[in-house]
Amino acid sequence: MTYRWGVDPSGRHLLRDGEPWFLLGDTAWELLHRLTKDEAAHYLRTRAAQGYNTILTVALAEFDGLDEPNAEGQLPFLDADPRRPVEAYWAHVDWCLDTAAGLGLTVGLLPTWGCHWRDADPRRGTVTFDAGRALAYARWLNSRYGDTDLIWVLGGDRMPATPEQRQVIEAFAAGVRGEKLITYHPGGRASSSEAFPDAGWLDFDLIQSGHTGWTTPNDTFIEQEYARGVRPILDGEPNYENHPVMTPSWAPVDRCWFDDRDVRRAAYHAVFAGACGHVYGCHDVWQFYDPDRRPPINGARTGWRAALTLPGAVQAGLLARFAADVELSGWQPNQALIAAGGGFLGTQQRALERPGGVLVYAPAGRAVRPVPALFADGATWTADWWDPRTGTWTTPARVSGPGPIEHPFPGDDGVLRLAR
Repeated sequence: MTYRWGVDPSGRHLLRDGEPWFLLGDTAWELLHRLTKDEAAHYLRTRAAQGYNTILTVALAEFDGLDEPNAEGQLPFLDADPRRPVEAYWAHVDWCLDTAAGLGLTVGLLPTWGCHWRDADPRRGTVTFDAGRALAYARWLNSRYGDTDLIWVLGGDRMPATPEQRQVIEAFAAGVRGEKLITYHPGGRASSSEAFPDAGWLDFDLIQSGHTGWTTPNDTFIEQEYARGVRPILDGEPNYENHPVMTPSWAPVDRCWFDDRDVRRAAYHAVFAGACGHVYGCHDVWQFYDPDRRPPINGARTGWRAALTLPGAVQAGLLARFAADVELSGWQPNQALIAAGGGFLGTQQRALERPGGVLVYAPAGRAVRPVPALFADGATWTADWWDPRTGTWTTPARVSGPGPIEHPFPGDDGVLRLAR
């Protein structure tokens, strides 16, 4: 099945068949390269059951994607030449995309990881894609997958550094341009809008808030992009669960990994700052780490099958249920609704509003203090709390004054809902 994709006239939300659509994704960069059909089916079934609706993956993988055969024993091209595709490799890609679609999953497909258009191939001393090859390859992909339900994701963890590299990306975009949405996966702590602020082919923006340091303020990043009001925005690569906490010089902090609290904070902070969705990631899953097959990349420590059910993976999947429960597309950020004491960085409370309603994400277990103006006319509000760990709401209570509303999950996070 294919959908009619679009962007809401407000520039805030994605549309599917004319209705607001909340993108909840998982990063599975090595899915098409490292998994057999049985393994891919297990992964896709698990994520669909957990509530995800989008899977991000790469046609030409980063780690020897041109020279190491996929799990079915096939290379993508003859002699690493993108003008000479190997049908058996692409038949496996077809199968994975069709299986995802059968489970109701949209695929965010990167034509190639960024190393293949920006960096010289260490085996050959040349860059695989110049503008001409990028255009021809993208047109070939578009002809093959024109009837497949997917979103095109350009970039691949790289930013263009020269006019020639920008031309390569423009060629990719021209080749895949059609009825599908297009976005761009940037490098760490960057946004697609930095490289392409006015690109007509870019339908929505991604940031990569990345994996350096705790309490990365991705909400501030989203807030800045939201204020531009140009395109919908989401965090396409936040702190990955089970990823080592990295220093700015990309060295791991000793015995420190991001966990489910980091996952939830990044997800709800982003959404409450105005994101049109969110993308979860797990360090063991994106690379499909299997200790019996290959060494870990950057400290992976859990086999991918076990990592599929890490707490953060399950809890991130609940975000789509939350978005549906509150009809999230109807809300707008408004930090002025929170009185003093709302915290900062990782503890900062974030507020959304719509007529007759307020939502506050409180990540640190502290009481929420709504501004007195909400009660100026003697109004009373119904208050309940969403538990991001379990996907449940507490019993509603009545609130009639501007005093603190106590957090029901001490030391943890929750979402306060106020309704007139």
